Amino acid sequence: MITGNLKDIDDIHQFNPIIKMAMKDIIARMDDALTACKRYEVMGEDLYWYSDTLEGCDCEETSPEFHDQYVDIEVVLKGREVIGYSENNQYDTVTDDHILDQDVAYVEGIKDERYLSLGEGDFAIFYPGDIHRPCYRKDDKKIQKAVIKINKTLL
Repeated sequence: MITGNLKDIDDIHQFNPIIKMAMKDIIARMDDALTACKRYEVMGEDLYWYSDTLEGCDCEETSPEFHDQYVDIEVVLKGREVIGYSENNQYDTVTDDHILDQDVAYVEGIKDERYLSLGEGDFAIFYPGDIHRPCYRKDDKKIQKAVIKINKTLL
């Protein structure tokens, strides 16, 4: 997992150009993304992102997940989000496996879960296999975020 803020994207030289391109696309379309929940294609199915508005909830109301084919970049546009993650990517069991059709598997019993607090413009990059749990803070009524999906073959 890697974290940062959109305002610093030009100064982060170690980022793959594909990741930078996706983040710059969010910045360029920010006004639209804040008013409409929709999908934005950058390179077809290999690189796209979508914006969404979510209601706040407790972390226990969401499931930890991982992906196999896509890098998953969570970007907070408005509000605050807490994301659970596991540094060692260990869990007890897969509870809902959609890897083949939706590139996501949900798990339970995440080991050594830690929490990352993200504010406006903050992002967290999760590579294939990285266990993470989106948690939409209950004290924020609505959270606006973008989720970037990058096919690992591009990196």
